[in-house]
Amino acid sequence: MPANLTPQYHEAEEQFRQAKTIEEKIAALELMYREIPKHKGTSRMQADLKRRLSELRNTEPKQQGKKSGVSYHIDSQGFQQVVVIGPANTGKSKFISVLTGAELKVADYPFTTRVPQPAMMKYEDIRIQLVDTPAVSPDHYDTWMPGIVRAGDAAILLIDMSNEDTIEQIQFIEQFLKEQNVYLVGDRETPDFPITADVQPTIMVGNKCDSPEAEIMREFILEAYQKRFTLFEASATTGQNLDIVRKQIFEALAIVRVYPKPPGKKPDLSVEPILLKKGSTVWDLADHIHHDIAQKLKSGRIWNSSRYTDGQKIPTDYELEDRNIIELEVG
Repeated sequence: MPANLTPQYHEAEEQFRQAKTIEEKIAALELMYREIPKHKGTSRMQADLKRRLSELRNTEPKQQGKKSGVSYHIDSQGFQQVVVIGPANTGKSKFISVLTGAELKVADYPFTTRVPQPAMMKYEDIRIQLVDTPAVSPDHYDTWMPGIVRAGDAAILLIDMSNEDTIEQIQFIEQFLKEQNVYLVGDRETPDFPITADVQPTIMVGNKCDSPEAEIMREFILEAYQKRFTLFEASATTGQNLDIVRKQIFEALAIVRVYPKPPGKKPDLSVEPILLKKGSTVWDLADHIHHDIAQKLKSGRIWNSSRYTDGQKIPTDYELEDRNIIELEVG
């Protein structure tokens, strides 16, 4: 469904482009959200606007409660950002180290990680930023943690397949986030949440699936959560299923990779593609490259499509697929 964005929306978008301060950017994004047509065709754009608002609102350190004096913001540097959250001793740091190759601090005692630590994970021809976070438990938690989760593009709920208290740990984490209006949503049934909630697409990963206790714990976890989450079992120690986890991280981000093709030239597939949200159109691609190009866009041509032959002309409201090669035609 075409977005059919209004002139008022485009004016607000231009205000955002020209904004210099965080306050000005927040005001422009709020106006964009008010002006965007509310229908299925803009649902992903609405969610993206809410995410960008949340990220800007959590940019500057703020005084929090008694358990933490500051707030943290991890700059995504333009990459997709996935926040890894979990209870103590789930092996988060080792899990991220194995996925990314980064040397994060790893120890066999709880609460090793004190501040968020970013690291880059390679997935096929793109990079995704994973953020290691301090453990969350009734014994210790940081009040700025929901802001980190809120600002990400997706989350990983990492649990311990060898711990008999895993169900209670998940319940505490979810309640802790809900108190700050942050909700973890899996790939299955979606729970009820307030219309103003910050909803984070989340994959549940069961680490230590090679442990003797994993078979028993699997039954308990599935009984409690299989209606909401697909449980992806893995082992950071043996490397079991980590390639599956990488793919699921990509799927949770709900993005497509698009390769622009200059007219009369071959696409440069050696560089990282442009990443757009699923549901984005040829017009959205043009607007991502430059707003003026979008205003002059007449049509496009497509390669590597499941629906069109290579080089076939497509309309501006054509919904892009992953790995499309697109040539823009402007007038």
